[in-house]
Amino acid sequence: MKNRNGFSLIEALIALGILAFIVAAILAGFSAQIYTNSKTREKNLAISLAEERIEEVLKYKKDQLNDMGVIGTTIVEDFSNPITNNGTFIQSKYNNLKDYRNMKRTTIITQDPANTELLDIKVIVEYGKKGSRYPFRVVLTTKRGG
Repeated sequence: MKNRNGFSLIEALIALGILAFIVAAILAGFSAQIYTNSKTREKNLAISLAEERIEEVLKYKKDQLNDMGVIGTTIVEDFSNPITNNGTFIQSKYNNLKDYRNMKRTTIITQDPANTELLDIKVIVEYGKKGSRYPFRVVLTTKRGG
């Protein structure tokens, strides 16, 4: 019988292949988790933007909103481009924050057709800008009375 000390080249290559397969699987898991975390973060920021606008609108009474002239209007804030079509600059605390650069918030305040004492408030936040379109959106709606 031969005395074998150590591994043969074939055994070492098989062990290295198994180790490489395990490391590749672990790295793929980390990569998927990082991607999922970034998408979840974007969605949470969009939800926060929508909730913030709902809270801003709800702090005013219906008469105050009417006096401000926002009932029946659509307010669009594109944080990727703070300059509007007519060349005016939209002043927002989010313009210079990179996390919001691929987001657009639209606020629509209308009279409820079924009950004229109520206002329908709809906030749409679109995010994940690809070219000129936004593939993802969050929509929050509520009603405001008196």
